[in-house]
Amino acid sequence: MDETSYDIGEEEVERKLRGRILDEYLEDYEHRNGPVSEQEQEQARRVFDEMFAE
Repeated sequence: MDETSYDIGEEEVERKLRGRILDEYLEDYEHRNGPVSEQEQEQARRVFDEMFAE
């Protein structure tokens, strides 16, 4: 396997894990505090992606 394929696969795994973590966080937040609007969920995703991009 060459490095390019590995990097693409690694990025995909990282993206999926970040998505799962955020989904679990939002689910827990809703359980504790009530519904989160679609707009708030999108904002959380943007912030979350920015944090992991650094």
